[in-house]
Amino acid sequence: MNTKFISIAYASLLSLAILPLSTANAHEQNQQYKKKPGPVCSLNTLKGTYLFSGTGKDANVDFSFAGSEQFDGKGNIVTKQSVNGNSQIVRITGTYTLNSDCTGSSSYSDTTHYNLFVSPDGSVFHYIQTDLGSVLSGQELRVAP
Repeated sequence: MNTKFISIAYASLLSLAILPLSTANAHEQNQQYKKKPGPVCSLNTLKGTYLFSGTGKDANVDFSFAGSEQFDGKGNIVTKQSVNGNSQIVRITGTYTLNSDCTGSSSYSDTTHYNLFVSPDGSVFHYIQTDLGSVLSGQELRVAP
């Protein structure tokens, strides 16, 4: 018998024996993945001081900004920011909500509104402004509890 044919036949038989095992393992891993609970966030997930900076456009006017926000873990925000290099730091207050899937929203006393996408541990989140005519998105990083 041809040695090449025997090797191919042996490899084919071996793969047929392994295939059900690898399929079973993949199925088992997939079932374990499905059993893991998803992120669970609450108002308390966002708690502490966060830093941010970025650029945006409002009514076709470009601007830049930087600042910090203090989230109290109960739905309240205090923001301190500088816009367009202004030496005056402006204080703005706001409120936020956070769903168990770590999505939420915020509203501020300057009448701006944002959708929030928060990491389950609250260490970082992304935001996007939802007000008509504004183009602004960014990220905030927690730097203090």
